[in-house]
Amino acid sequence: MRAEPYEVVIPTTGRETLEEAVASVAAQDHPPERVLVASRSATIDELGLHERLRPWRGLVQVVEIDDNAPAGAERHDATAIVAAPWVAFLDDDDVWDHRRASIQLEKASRASLVSCRYRLLAHGRCLADAVPARTIQRDDNLATYLFARRRLDNRRNSIQTSTLIVRSDLAKRVQWQLGLPRHQDWDFLLRCLEDETWCGIEQIDDVLVSVAYSSEGSISRSSDFDTSLTFYDRHGPQMDDRTAADFVMGQTVRYAAARREWREIWALLKLAYSRGRPSVRSHLLALSGLARVR
Repeated sequence: MRAEPYEVVIPTTGRETLEEAVASVAAQDHPPERVLVASRSATIDELGLHERLRPWRGLVQVVEIDDNAPAGAERHDATAIVAAPWVAFLDDDDVWDHRRASIQLEKASRASLVSCRYRLLAHGRCLADAVPARTIQRDDNLATYLFARRRLDNRRNSIQTSTLIVRSDLAKRVQWQLGLPRHQDWDFLLRCLEDETWCGIEQIDDVLVSVAYSSEGSISRSSDFDTSLTFYDRHGPQMDDRTAADFVMGQTVRYAAARREWREIWALLKLAYSRGRPSVRSHLLALSGLARVR
């Protein structure tokens, strides 16, 4: 039986890796109905995106985003116009294995969202294969899986954006949060759980995506603890105490430490301990922020 139709959303800042990302989608053994490449108006004009994407004319549609739109508008606005029953996401510095869509969509009848393992690369060098080491299971609590006692290495629990295929009706109801520069993927996943149609995540063992680690222009290279705190304010109350304490310690304290914001570090430590005793691993993650260059 042929897999269901899907479309792809690729937000881009016009990085030189964009063409490779699009080419990997075009090479799928089960190709998409349409690829929506979303970018700011200035980027489209200054970096000549229409011309760069001409080889995939007929497959790619460029979605123009207002230059003054808030963070997250690229995925938000492109997802809103998806017409196929499934939508897949890809960052402009990542690439897919040619079997990605067909293998994941085979599992689609059992879940609202399908993910897979990925390969983590830095400047072409493999940092870790088959990430995460342990995929999420049907009876796992999502927040606990992502945040509690996080591993210190690159194979820690994760569900990466470029591995996601989601029922489009669900994605359009939940939508990507506007104005959230960091943790957009975690926020999207946790809000999917709140939808009345939610029927679970299927994260398969196959390694079907190559993900660029902290590439140029990536928000993960910054030390924005304020956004992590905003994320906690929204989702922390729904977490169990140990998971919440580990999130605050491993995310907000770590980024505040990277910026040497000593007063904020003290306040965030008190917040973490107000929810419970953070794990040893989360303490080590927090301390790793001191090793980051400001």
